[in-house]
Amino acid sequence: WRGTVNGAAATLVWAMQAAYGVDPADLLACIGPSIGPESYEVGRDIYDLAQVKLAHLPDGGATSLFHFPNGADANPYFDLWQANARQLAAAGVPRSQIDIAEIDTAQSTQDFFSHRAEKGRCGLFSMLAWLA
Repeated sequence: WRGTVNGAAATLVWAMQAAYGVDPADLLACIGPSIGPESYEVGRDIYDLAQVKLAHLPDGGATSLFHFPNGADANPYFDLWQANARQLAAAGVPRSQIDIAEIDTAQSTQDFFSHRAEKGRCGLFSMLAWLA
């Protein structure tokens, strides 16, 4: 959540612009397997921080990135997938060039590690990136 709330996705786009002259409209992005919006329960402190830091995002700001399946007085669930996709879009990556794998690692522990779902047991993921 920290990287998402602090704008890591948009910062990466801006860094690529500065370092390589990349046009965000030419980027392809994929949000890979990660904890999904139905599994990622967070505290009110994270909700409150996101309301400030992500208020600028399109399609409803930060509020629309959270839902309360257990009632308004319970902890919210955070949609990291959409939060990162919206940051990429706000940084100039066309929505049609942002893919979300929609694989919830907390619900797919037979195939992926999930620190949260497996109570601290974790492994490694890899990432592939290149400039063409």
